[in-house]
Amino acid sequence: MMVAALAVLVVLGLAALLVELREPARGSASLAPRARPEGPRQRVILIVGLLLLARAAFGELADLFEAGAVRDWDLAVYYHAGPALLAGFDPYDAVQLAAASGRDDLLSCYYPPLTVAAFTPLSRVDLAIAGRALLGLKLVLLGGMIWAWTRQLGPWVVVVTAALWLYAIQIDLGSGNVSVFEQALLWAGVGALLADRRLAFAVLIACAAVFKIQLISMAALALVVDPRHGWRPVCVALGGLSAYLLIGVGAFPGPSVTWYTMAQGAALSEGGFHSPSLVAALRHLGAGSTASALAVALVLASSTWLLWRTRERPLSERLMVAILALTLAWPRLKDYSFIVLIPPAASSIARLSAHPGRWAPKLGIAAVLALLVLLTRERPDIANEDYRPTLLLLSLWLTSAALLVWPPGPQKF
Repeated sequence: MMVAALAVLVVLGLAALLVELREPARGSASLAPRARPEGPRQRVILIVGLLLLARAAFGELADLFEAGAVRDWDLAVYYHAGPALLAGFDPYDAVQLAAASGRDDLLSCYYPPLTVAAFTPLSRVDLAIAGRALLGLKLVLLGGMIWAWTRQLGPWVVVVTAALWLYAIQIDLGSGNVSVFEQALLWAGVGALLADRRLAFAVLIACAAVFKIQLISMAALALVVDPRHGWRPVCVALGGLSAYLLIGVGAFPGPSVTWYTMAQGAALSEGGFHSPSLVAALRHLGAGSTASALAVALVLASSTWLLWRTRERPLSERLMVAILALTLAWPRLKDYSFIVLIPPAASSIARLSAHPGRWAPKLGIAAVLALLVLLTRERPDIANEDYRPTLLLLSLWLTSAALLVWPPGPQKF
């Protein structure tokens, strides 16, 4: 059944690709005017943000690069799982992975088989060396993303990055996860979409989803840009990812079945402070699968209605609402994936700062910053029951949506 569904999606993707190549859809999508730190107020915000970011990051980064301090608990899984898969073991079976790697302390393997196999070249060097190399590459990508976001959204990006460093970025860098790579592909895709390069957008989103499949949901952003023709890049992205998964099924049939079963279970088995998806939070409150599905459907339906009603608003602002809504819909949401919140949060703060009111906007900015700090500080004694990060995500979604309905006036510095 899985193979048949993937085959259908591949056919749909090819059909959409042919339609797009034959009759390319052209829209008026373009990037909003770049927010440059020209005024003294913006320069102060940028300097404060850089100081906060330096304070949050440098000590941790020094520890990560020290000999023997590299932890890489996520990277270690795929460092060993890749060679195990090519040697005929099933890396999704904990017993087989332990037998192949000689380690019984590895976490579960969740990426698709073809993605797992792609980690094999790393096993030719020591794990610590591989971890430092990937850490260096991630820091370059992270710096590039912060620079690009700041050019478009202003200096609040740096402040938000500093606020989310401990909860999201530090965890990704220390664990050896791939979230920074995923975010680089996702936001490169958003940039391509805003530049009206829709096939490039589809390819980048499909590439981002080869690690965590739920990222393919971001292909729906094309429908925000062009409700009439957006189905084309959506189908191309779905078809491309499906073709990738089908190749994995052909190359590794047994492990592919195990992965499919495990991936479904993982989406429903985690929760708490470090896995604070909306679905997990609702389950913690006693909601069943039907109620959780209805809640997610309500978020998506209300966001769709709002985006349709605010078609005259700037495209970049509407995309932020859509990204937050789609993130709320993910069944499995880890702490390091909260990197995706940096641009929407910075965008909301920048729009609040442009509001002509005297006190309400300042209180709104203070509230958003307080939520970013207070709701992402762990309390280990209640970590399994702590869903404050879910409240942060919901609050940002509601704030971003409200700013679409009640837009601020011209910005003054």
